[in-house]
Amino acid sequence: MRRILLADSDPHVLLLCQNELEDDGYEVVAAGSGEEVMQILNCGCPDLVVLEVLLPDISGFETLQLIRGFCPQTPVIFHSIYSLPEQNCPPPVRGIAVKTHDLRGLKNLVRQLLPVPQPGRRQPKRSQRSEASLNRRIYGYYGN
Repeated sequence: MRRILLADSDPHVLLLCQNELEDDGYEVVAAGSGEEVMQILNCGCPDLVVLEVLLPDISGFETLQLIRGFCPQTPVIFHSIYSLPEQNCPPPVRGIAVKTHDLRGLKNLVRQLLPVPQPGRRQPKRSQRSEASLNRRIYGYYGN
């Protein structure tokens, strides 16, 4: 199964994106901060990273530099409400998905970079980490 590292500071967005991508047949590992991203990368490189620009501890751009050091060949998608010019994004950034309530743009970009066999859609699997995070802290959507 193709593994995606998903990093977003908003636990609601994180859970929504995680569930949608898992429904499409991907294994999703969620991180709520740059520090969590680094802990996950210490265990191995994912097939793709979906990275928010504004993480609570370090920026997405700083996190990207760390990802490049650990996993230089792993493609990265920025997921942001900000319209970033693609020509200014350094490798391994392979695309920018604008953050909206409609996840089709993100999902299409993920499918372009990581096609998965379509024997059938699997049932959603809830992440214990994400649900625990939601129980610990409830945030509104800040749009970052």
